[in-house]
Amino acid sequence: MRETKPVRAGEELDIERLSGYLTRQMPSASGDIVVEQFPAGQF
Repeated sequence: MRETKPVRAGEELDIERLSGYLTRQMPSASGDIVVEQFPAGQF
């Protein structure tokens, strides 16, 4: 797998919404959510 980098401006996810969804789906999971992307787009 190649290195990742911070998400490009305009391509961000709604982390609060994602966090709420993941908490409902996986209540025992914990920790911070980190979202990055591949520098050249999708593989």
